[in-house]
Amino acid sequence: MRLTWATTSGPPRRQQVLDAIPPASGAVVMASGILCVDLYSVRQPVLAAIMGWFTAGTWLFLAAVLAQRVRHEPDRFAREARSPAALTGVAGTCVLGTAFAAHGYYPVAAALLVLGGVSWALLVTPVLRHWQTPATGVSFVLTVATQGLAVPGSPGSAPSLECGPGWRSP
Repeated sequence: MRLTWATTSGPPRRQQVLDAIPPASGAVVMASGILCVDLYSVRQPVLAAIMGWFTAGTWLFLAAVLAQRVRHEPDRFAREARSPAALTGVAGTCVLGTAFAAHGYYPVAAALLVLGGVSWALLVTPVLRHWQTPATGVSFVLTVATQGLAVPGSPGSAPSLECGPGWRSP
């Protein structure tokens, strides 16, 4: 008996994956990175490490998706870069940098902060040029991405992560 692969009509698998990932997917990195930092600040290092690895893995996956879009779908990439949702990637990158800083990996945190800053600088102008009113909820990501740059960039932010009244992170 000879086995054959059934062919399916439609786009190839890579294209299906690219189509399934929305521009606001950086919010997953942002949320899991916040959990990582919070878990670390309440002295849960194992859970914080698990969330940190999940966050970093998700960020790397989304970076690969972004690279594929730039390479294979430059028009779609340019269209999505004009949306406030694209700034979730900036916010996620900055939160991931904060998580690395909280764990003492300062060179990685600095690199992510620089990458977040460059990404913010490249995206903010197209987003503002295509701003639509009335603004929707996703429009607040402009503020979140900007604050994401401010937190890890502030002096002493990572070593002084506040855990609650009167105590500091490990």
